[in-house]
Amino acid sequence: MKKITLNNDWIDKIDADKGKNEPILGSDFIGALYAGTLYFNHCFWIIRVPLAFGRQRLEAFELLSNMPTQIKWLLAGNKDELSQYQALFVDCIDYGYGIDGLTNNTKIDQYSQKLVKSADQQLRSCVTLLLEETPNSKSVESAQMAAEMFLKCFISLKIGLTEKQARKINHHLDVALNECLIIEPSSELKLVRSKLNCFPSINDRYEGIERPKREMWNAYRVTQFIASSFVRHFTGRNTQNSLFTK
Repeated sequence: MKKITLNNDWIDKIDADKGKNEPILGSDFIGALYAGTLYFNHCFWIIRVPLAFGRQRLEAFELLSNMPTQIKWLLAGNKDELSQYQALFVDCIDYGYGIDGLTNNTKIDQYSQKLVKSADQQLRSCVTLLLEETPNSKSVESAQMAAEMFLKCFISLKIGLTEKQARKINHHLDVALNECLIIEPSSELKLVRSKLNCFPSINDRYEGIERPKREMWNAYRVTQFIASSFVRHFTGRNTQNSLFTK
């Protein structure tokens, strides 16, 4: 089985000789700093990003704390799904270890701080709803609101944004994204331009529509990428290029 490694402090691997995961989370890891989720094999699985001190290893499969070993092996053997999980793993790591530096940053203006805190709350709410015994379709609304606020906060932190200007953008994610890319044309946010159609129209928020799990997953995944890109841009934390396989 291939090793998947994050350079520097983060190492992601499966011990093929033992045929099981190598437990590496110890007393230096306390609780969960952030929780994301992976949709695989028709279920949502929690990704726990632990609070860590010092130089530690994070093993990506170990963070899938409620996924049975046999399902982890299925994931490890599916090249496409594994590649998607690698990207999600990095996004959750960057977000989990970076967002606190923004939500608790007293140097940013009050409106931007309000936006980023609300966006963080909505993203976490989305994950909570997806991890319910029966995934809750309201997760899509939370994801959409989080995406909107992260994009607006991007604009606010770069060039300033008043509440009046934010209301003019309204709930149009495409308009907010375009503004972000005018400001930073090279931003990785451009990768989600073609994926915003995963979100329903605003009017659908009030229809009580039951959504397929795949639709809920797509909305969360786009939002997690937007959130992680936001954190990477404003904190400089970026483990994307540290991931390699051998």
